Amino acid sequence: MDNSFHFDGTASSELQFKINQSIIFNYLRFNSPISRAAISRDLKISAPAVSRVIEKLIREKIKPVYPNLPAGRQVGIHRLNLPLW
Repeated sequence: MDNSFHFDGTASSELQFKINQSIIFNYLRFNSPISRAAISRDLKISAPAVSRVIEKLIREKIKPVYPNLPAGRQVGIHRLNLPLW
């Protein structure tokens, strides 16, 4: 019996967003704090796709952390902001 998953066709943009959101959320659970660039690089998801997901997660679940960095562009480091049970 073949247990592999087979899908004929392509995912809609909404489905792809939900897949990326799930992947990024779970990655943050075990790897935060982390920058968007590192998420994109590590997961091989495009930077714009990562940014769209992070913006939605910020509104819902996570908070950005801005460390004191030398002058220049400030990089947002992200970590989950979930209640402890």
